[in-house]
Amino acid sequence: AALSRALEDEDHRRDRAEALLRRAAQDVNRFETWFRRVLLSLRMIGFETFLEKAPGYPVAVPPDPRLCLSLPETRHRRMLFQKGGDKGFVVWDGLKARPAWAGAALSYKHMFRRLRDAGVTRATVCEDDVLFPPDFDERLRVVERYLSQRPWDVFSGFIADASRNLRIKAVEEFEGTTFVSIDRTVSMVFNIYGAEVMDHLAQWDPSNASVHENTIDRWLERRGGTTVVLTLPFLVRHRPDVSSTIWGFENTHYDRVQQRSERLLAERVAAFRAGRGT
Repeated sequence: AALSRALEDEDHRRDRAEALLRRAAQDVNRFETWFRRVLLSLRMIGFETFLEKAPGYPVAVPPDPRLCLSLPETRHRRMLFQKGGDKGFVVWDGLKARPAWAGAALSYKHMFRRLRDAGVTRATVCEDDVLFPPDFDERLRVVERYLSQRPWDVFSGFIADASRNLRIKAVEEFEGTTFVSIDRTVSMVFNIYGAEVMDHLAQWDPSNASVHENTIDRWLERRGGTTVVLTLPFLVRHRPDVSSTIWGFENTHYDRVQQRSERLLAERVAAFRAGRGT
């Protein structure tokens, strides 16, 4: 019944065929773009081909980027993020790959390649399981004022797994907030990135298949000479009521690790202050 008109009405069939051809000839073809996203995830086309054939995916680069990486396939996470208040973030649809951690890394590689090619030198990026505190806007303005006066590469709003090998570079009080400079970070929940780190992330190399060495946050951690700034307590939190898109378990799994990280940083800051007499 649904096909009967197309089978029996020649004029209708011709009109539909012409309409389809016009749609396929448009410069912006949503189906074509998303089909290429599928081909990329199946490794039927390469990353550079995807960039060339889908140059505007997923959205135009904003002049002052504040982006939230999210997968359209994880609707519940996205809904919770948007319900909690988007704080001016533009949702950036990520890419898919297997294993999932490689898809996350590829998504960041793509995002930062687009930002770099657009001439962006600073970007604020979060993931859709970030949890903003009630006073986020006020605290972020303090962070931005602090960063405007200091050299930095990354501001990290949250560190899930602080390394015991990290080194404290500086501790300062600014407008009632404790700012700590360290030499590495391993978290992507909420960061502000400078140009050199964005370039580093845009060069993520997929050839290393080790999940222990080559996730995008480990790629960031391995970058040498990085100055990472954070606040204690952390600026944001990790939403506990969703599942990890990479590992498949609930985010509550991270709770003890997160608490250990903040405790470790607090201990290192206390030792730093004691050693400097402050």
